[in-house]
Amino acid sequence: ALGLIREVIVAALFGTGYINGAYRVAQTGTLVPVNFLVSDSLTAFIPLYKKFHSENVNKGQLFFWSMQVIFLIFSVILTSCAILFVDFWLNVIAPGLDERTRDLSRSMLIIMSLGITLYLSSALINYVEMAHDDFLPMSMRPSIQNFGMLLGALFAYIIGNPIYLAWGFTFSYLVFFIWVLIRGLKKGILNLPEKIDSKTLKSVIFNFWRTLRPLIFLPFLYQGNIAVERAVATLISITAVSALDYAKFITETLLLVVSTPVALAGLASWGGLQPEHIKARLIETFSLLILFAVPVSLFLGVHANLVVTILFARGKFDSTSIEVTTHILQGMSLGLWANVISYVLIKALNAQFNNKKVMLIMTLGLIVNASFNILFYQFFKEMTLGLGYSLYGIITLAGCIYSLGIWGETSKKFYIIILSSCIYMLISSYEIPISNLYLNFLINGVLFLIFWSAVITLIPSLRGSFAGMIRHKRG
Repeated sequence: ALGLIREVIVAALFGTGYINGAYRVAQTGTLVPVNFLVSDSLTAFIPLYKKFHSENVNKGQLFFWSMQVIFLIFSVILTSCAILFVDFWLNVIAPGLDERTRDLSRSMLIIMSLGITLYLSSALINYVEMAHDDFLPMSMRPSIQNFGMLLGALFAYIIGNPIYLAWGFTFSYLVFFIWVLIRGLKKGILNLPEKIDSKTLKSVIFNFWRTLRPLIFLPFLYQGNIAVERAVATLISITAVSALDYAKFITETLLLVVSTPVALAGLASWGGLQPEHIKARLIETFSLLILFAVPVSLFLGVHANLVVTILFARGKFDSTSIEVTTHILQGMSLGLWANVISYVLIKALNAQFNNKKVMLIMTLGLIVNASFNILFYQFFKEMTLGLGYSLYGIITLAGCIYSLGIWGETSKKFYIIILSSCIYMLISSYEIPISNLYLNFLINGVLFLIFWSAVITLIPSLRGSFAGMIRHKRG
């Protein structure tokens, strides 16, 4: 909700012009190198921390604090490089920026880089909390970030200085870090190790490296893909830079609400299960995810213009902004469902320490995504960014299904959903002649719910999956 409020207000105040474009580029420039450290260390840290902590509490604490020191060293290096080589970095991630936008983005990137240490340290504390089955800090992080960035946007507009957009990001992570640190210390899970044994220290670091090693090139590819995506957007237009993030807000909200909780909870619980038990749970999870993700993706694709207009069309978010954002969202919707499901299945592979397979699957998907953006942006313009995203999702989903061996048990439901989707598209192709946007959205939403409720009710296998979920929720 806070993310929606933030995006709506930022869209109204700054549209998709140079201020918003500079801010999005600076945010990418800050988070790409940061997420290089965070993205896949999560999958290696949590299972190992649980293993070490179960063997010996001191061993778990030693592992955590050794990782904190390593993250601190890297964060200082990243912050220094962001400040010293800011112009070079901007040339890499945003070659199409004009001078005015580049100057503003440079100032914003330097300010936001001051929050790198806070971001990394708080992330590691989050991992420890999740290993202790406490997901509140991780779930609160987006809310605190959105609130800080919202304050920054309001200050920037009221005072007339866009630089406060960047300070909103840094301030939010200062608040978040202080909160999670105090909370973790009170719970006693962040205590310093009572004994520092050099042999044990070498052992835990070596085990972490051995688990992470198969994934070592993946952050380069993943964050490099984001940098390529942003660079291509600057070559298309300054409008596409911001429009990409508005479209991503819609798609990533689905990932945040559906995939992330399922994946993180699974990562914390699947690690101790036998492969056959994990497979049984994954088949059930896949059935529920596809039952939800495909219809929602389809609705967003069919009614992309309506959704974008209702969410963002106010203030400086003009008709060009609507059109460009709509095209990107339409491209993304083709494979959004695949991204939602593959995110969870990748974490399932991580939980089984099948990191080599994850590396191969994601490498293929990322290379295809980046290559498509580079080769076809002149042909498909802004829609290229959405289509590349969809290709990545479909490729990674196919690789995960094959690696986990669950296609035989899930293929029937998949075919049923696809056939139902074709029927829904035929029904949705009829334009409702209503000029009121909200009434139009309401009617299309009701038709969507009626159609898919009928599909679930009339088809026994889908009805069984849905009823099983309801029974589980009711205990």
